[in-house]
Amino acid sequence: MSVREYGEGVIYVAFPPHGKYGEFKAPDGMIDWLKENTEPEWGHVNGHLAGVFLEQEDAVIFKLRWM
Repeated sequence: MSVREYGEGVIYVAFPPHGKYGEFKAPDGMIDWLKENTEPEWGHVNGHLAGVFLEQEDAVIFKLRWM
């Protein structure tokens, strides 16, 4: 998993590649946690969930929980 800072409190969390068909895999429990505790804006690559954009408080909450 990699995290990129875009400034002004925005981050993008990229999930690592998984499998051979361009799929990505978030760490266990992360997707459910994101849905319950933040307002995620999902990132997709070729129709597969590849990461998530988080802003302001959601980015801080994510960092405290997962980093």
